Amino acid sequence: AYIGKNEHDEIGTLWGALGPRWPEFEHPSHLAYGVCRMLTPEEAATQPEGAFAYLAGAEQRAPGVVPAGMEVWTVAPGLYAAFDCTLPTIREAYNYAWQTWLPGSSAYVYRAAPDFEMYPATFDPAGGNQDMTIYIPIQPK
Repeated sequence: AYIGKNEHDEIGTLWGALGPRWPEFEHPSHLAYGVCRMLTPEEAATQPEGAFAYLAGAEQRAPGVVPAGMEVWTVAPGLYAAFDCTLPTIREAYNYAWQTWLPGSSAYVYRAAPDFEMYPATFDPAGGNQDMTIYIPIQPK
């Protein structure tokens, strides 16, 4: 997990550290997730404005069995707007989702929940297939 503003590609470093530990997951779907949540009041008290919490990981079949040095975040089910993108266009996709689509939606508003990225089993961070999807929590107006 990471808390900060990702000013020096700390999230990329986080994914790089996770790669060698991938076999430790018991993940039936073989999907990878990047989950982003708001800071708790305690976390926010020690972080600069604009900081967020991010977890790089995968579905864990037995949530009670956590690999050493890792943590579990649970994302409750809910309604999400999905935006397909690629790793090189992820910033543009997030900007569009948060700054254009959501404010311009006549039917939906933000729902207080984590947003997340889903990386398919065929995703290749080094190149090739870099298709992915970001999910923004929403609810009807």
